[in-house]
Parts: sequence; C-alpha cells; structure tokens
Amino acid sequence: YMKEVNTGAFMGCTQLKTLTIPKNITILRDQAFAECSGIAGTIVFPKSILQVGAGVFTRCSSIENFVFEEHPKVTTLGKNFCDGCTSIKKIDLPAEITKLGQYAFANMSNLEKVVLRSDTLRMDPFVFAGDPRLLEAGPINWLSPGSSEVYDIEFAWNTHIPAYAFYQSNNARYLRKVVLPEGIESIGVEAFGDTNLMEINFPSTLRSIGQKAFYHTSLTSVEIPETVQDIGAQAFAYCYSLSNVIIRTRWSDTKASVPEHGWFYMTSTQLKPKISEVLVAVPEDNLLATNFGQFWNAYGYNTETEKTTYLMFSTFKEDI
Repeated sequence: YMKEVNTGAFMGCTQLKTLTIPKNITILRDQAFAECSGIAGTIVFPKSILQVGAGVFTRCSSIENFVFEEHPKVTTLGKNFCDGCTSIKKIDLPAEITKLGQYAFANMSNLEKVVLRSDTLRMDPFVFAGDPRLLEAGPINWLSPGSSEVYDIEFAWNTHIPAYAFYQSNNARYLRKVVLPEGIESIGVEAFGDTNLMEINFPSTLRSIGQKAFYHTSLTSVEIPETVQDIGAQAFAYCYSLSNVIIRTRWSDTKASVPEHGWFYMTSTQLKPKISEVLVAVPEDNLLATNFGQFWNAYGYNTETEKTTYLMFSTFKEDI
C-alpha cells in the first residue's frame, strides 16, 4: 500500500473535483495538492496521518472544510498549509495539533471562525495574515460550552499566550479585541504585534509581557495590573493611538538601554500621537525616576492621589 503522497504529486490538477485520503496514508509531502482549485467539499484527515508538509492545500479555493478523525496522530500543520483556501469559513483544530507553521491559514478571505483547542499550541508568525473577517479573540469557555458569547478565534491557552500568536503583517492588521481569561500569566514575544488591536484586558494573574507584545497596535488605553513583574523592550512601542496608560506597580528595570527600546517609544511620523501619560505610585527609593532616566520625564505630583505623572519618551515632547 502507498504510505505517502509525494511532493507536488497532484499540484495544479485543476480538474480534480473530489479527494478522499486513504486511511493507510501517513505523510502528505509539500504541495501535494497545491493549486487544485477544483477540489470541493470537506477533506477528512484520517488519524493515520503523521506528517503534513508545507503548502499541501495552498490555493485550493473550492475546499469548504477540514475535519480530523478523533485522536489524530499529526501534531503539526506546515507552512502555508491552506493559504488561499478562500471557500473555508471555519477552522476547528483538535487539541492534538500543537504547532502551526507560517501563513498556515493566511489569505482566507471568507474565514470567519477559528477554534484552537490545544492549551500548548505554538504558532509561527503570520499564521492568520490577510484574514479580514477575524476581528476578535477570546478563550474557550469549557465550563459553559453553550455560552452565548462568541469569538472569531477561540483559544485554549490557559497560562501562556505563545510568541507570535496573532502576529500579522502591516497590510493584514485585522484583530480588534482580545479577551484574556483569568489564569493567563505571561504573554509571549510579539504575540499581538502589528495587528489593529484596539482593546485588551489584563487579568489579575498576569506576571509578564514579552518584548514587542503589543508593538504597533491601535490600543487606546492600557492598564497594567500590579501583578506584572516584567515587561519586555518595546512592548507598547509605536502605539500612536494610546491616550491613557496606567501602571499599578513598581519597576526596577525598563530594559531600555536606548530610547528606541522603551516600552512606549514613539518616533517621528506624519501621524501625530496623542500625549500619553503614565500614572504610578511614587516608590520610596525613587528607583522609578532613576531607572526610567532619559526615557521618561517627570511631569507632576498629585498630593491627593499620591501619584506622579510621567510622560513617555517621544520626539513630540517639545509639543507638551
């Protein structure tokens, strides 16, 4: 029996209308069915599949759905897995899928819903690049599966949002709102970077925010809880829509050896940012002013609230 479908075996076979993957197949090599625009309906992955290469179903524009048999053995979907499959509206990945390659679900113009069931899922950058209908992301409510609350992307991460989880390119910044459940302790590098994210909540369990986690997003306000103990460089850099930032904890290291590494760094641009303020309790040892150094400027002290206002480092500070 044939055990695998070789690289490009059926690539460009536009007259191929249906596809049934035999239960003895274990490997789908790179671009095995790429550009088979005639394949329609639902593709069932038998649990015998162990490996799925890059671009296996790239630009198969008539496929409507992928279904995985119960307890699949495959754990990774390769780069460009179904990039350009424009007829697919929903992706539901079983918990056994723990890794997604770059652009795995990119350029799927009708994709409306994604369910990610693995709580250890790792993603490469640009997994959802160019998918304009995906506007919100939130947790799967395992305790109440019949809940009326619906998200375009449901994720099962319960302690850590992985690096590049929703990272997208500049021309595909569609994500608008994210709901993080209690229990999330860390947010990985560039997890939401370069998206059009406008709103996010930080749970009381959050401990760390990775480098560039919210780099170049459209957030208008940020409130960092006192539980957060670590923020990576440029975590909120180039967020020109920010108008209010509240930090409710003390810091000993801004990780900003140069201004460009500052958490909220902004540089010259034709788009003029609003002046952003950070309200923080004044630490007794004055470490805040010492460590923020040239990247932050003391602005004023409110005796009633016992808080000092600091202005972010910006090339627009002369306009203050």
